[in-house]
Amino acid sequence: MFRKLMVLCLALVSTAPITGCSKEARSEDVDKAADVFFERLKSAEYDAIYDDAAQPFKEQNSRAATLDNLKQIAAMGRIMKHTRLSMSFDKEGGARICLPAYAVIFDAARAEITLKFLDAGGEWKVLGFFVKTRG
Repeated sequence: MFRKLMVLCLALVSTAPITGCSKEARSEDVDKAADVFFERLKSAEYDAIYDDAAQPFKEQNSRAATLDNLKQIAAMGRIMKHTRLSMSFDKEGGARICLPAYAVIFDAARAEITLKFLDAGGEWKVLGFFVKTRG
């Protein structure tokens, strides 16, 4: 009887889905990735933003152009607060992407910043960013 029970338990364990070993980035981690982006922007760590970006981003955008774009955003002033407005998930070229939009209050302006993240092996990596200034 004990032997049959052990065989049954081993069979159940071997067919059960393994949690925690997923190669897919968690949806809950999008805001954490955005927080890192905004903290680095606030601290003028533009190279770190570029260095940690997704490989397709780096292939399509030079470091110099990206740093210039980030400096233009930073010229709106110090980031006081960012609040997520919306978030959507999609597939692009077979890869999972996320597009969260944030209302950002700078000390001298307001903007809506949409980040584009790529699920790169279980981690959200910057694939792009779009800025709309608000009045």
